[in-house]
Amino acid sequence: MFGLITKQMLLVLVGGFALAGCATSWERSTTANATGCAPEEIKVASESGAFDAIRMWNATCRGKTYRCVFVGGDKGGCYQS
Repeated sequence: MFGLITKQMLLVLVGGFALAGCATSWERSTTANATGCAPEEIKVASESGAFDAIRMWNATCRGKTYRCVFVGGDKGGCYQS
């Protein structure tokens, strides 16, 4: 039974990391488009998730911090904070 629980927990963790990686990838590329930084230069510091088709996060690149807000339909942007 212990082996089965460990395998289930491992699957949940791997799935969670996979989903988190996809969200961060989207946020990095979106931030890159708005700031001129390359996606690999961007570090996403925090994400508020999606609420009513609004996504918000903080990102850093080249020593600058950005607050990014996007609404469904790609409206919004990243603004230096």
